[in-house]
Amino acid sequence: MLLVRGTDPDRFAFAEGVKTADYFKAIYMGRHKMIADTRARQVNLFDLAGDPQERRMLPPSSELDAVFGRLRTQMRATMAEAREIGTRFSAETAPLPDDMRERLRSLGYLD
Repeated sequence: MLLVRGTDPDRFAFAEGVKTADYFKAIYMGRHKMIADTRARQVNLFDLAGDPQERRMLPPSSELDAVFGRLRTQMRATMAEAREIGTRFSAETAPLPDDMRERLRSLGYLD
């Protein structure tokens, strides 16, 4: 799932893995990206302007506390919103034509 909201500098993008990698979550805001592995309980922060290939995790520092806090708060709010959307519009409750449901099943989106 990918959600994009806001206007600069508050524009962000949220992404999460699906199926077997649903424990990976990422949020991009400004020049920073935070990746959370909820299974391993690990969070990594990257500076995309200085390291666009995400090869160097930023070490914890007091200068980055505000950035980390802002990304973490936005990620939690977006995950809560995504859960609400998923509850209201899940594949189990949304009306889908049989041919569409079968196509989604063949692609691995439905069980």
